[in-house]
Amino acid sequence: MLAASPGALADPPANTAETEASARSASQVMQRAVDAVGPASSVKFVRAEGTIEGPDGRSTIELLSSTAKPTRLIIRQRLTDGRVLETGCNGDVAWMRGPRDDTVQPLECSAVIATGAGLLPTRMMFALADRFPIRSMGPREMRDGKACERLELEDRDGAHASAWFDAASGRLLEIRTQDRKPGAPPSILRIEAWTTVGQLTLPTTISARKGDAVTRSTFTRIGVDPIPDADFAPPKELAKPVDPGA
Repeated sequence: MLAASPGALADPPANTAETEASARSASQVMQRAVDAVGPASSVKFVRAEGTIEGPDGRSTIELLSSTAKPTRLIIRQRLTDGRVLETGCNGDVAWMRGPRDDTVQPLECSAVIATGAGLLPTRMMFALADRFPIRSMGPREMRDGKACERLELEDRDGAHASAWFDAASGRLLEIRTQDRKPGAPPSILRIEAWTTVGQLTLPTTISARKGDAVTRSTFTRIGVDPIPDADFAPPKELAKPVDPGA
C-alpha cells in the first residue's frame, strides 16, 4: 500500500452521496424520512382539506386533528352522491356515521386514533415507521430519475413491502406492499408532490394503485392554526348532556 505524501490531500470518493448512503442503516434511512417532514410532533392542530379521485368518482375529504389533551380526530368524506362518511373521536366519545342511512355507530376512541391518524399529512411517516418495525437495506436504485435508497420492510403480521427514499432529500417516493394472495398485484403508494407549511414539508398528492385501479388524494389546503372545540363536537345522538350544576 502506498502512503500519501506529507501534506497531500487524498482524492475524494467518486460519489460522496453513494458513500454516505452505503454507511447508513435501514433504521437511519427511515428516521431520515421522518425528520425530512420537520418538527411534526410539535404541531398540536391540523386541518387538512382535499379531494379523492378514483374509479368511483370524485369526493372531498376533511381531516381535523388535535393532540392537545384530549386527543381528538375527525375524518369527514363527502362522497360523489353528496352523502357523508364520518369517523371521529372528541376525547369523550367516538363514532362513525355511515353514508347509507346516516346512522351513528359508537366506536372506541383508541381505534379511531389508531386507524385514522396515519391519514394526516403530518403523521404519515410516523405511521409508516410504526407499521414496519422490521427493516433491512436493499440495493441503491434509480426511481423517476432520482437515486434512491431502497428498504425491505416487514410488519408485525409478516406482510412484506419495499420502499424507495430519495437519497438527496430523504423523502419517501414509493412503497409497494405485497398481497398475501399468490399472484395478486402489489399495492403501490406514491408521493407525487410536497408542500411547505411553516417549518414542515408535507406530502400533498398521494396516489394508490392496485392493479389497474388508481386512487389519487390531493390536499388543497393544510393549516396548523388552533381549531375551536366546537369543530370536534360529536353527533347529537352521542352528545353528553350538560350538567346544570357543573
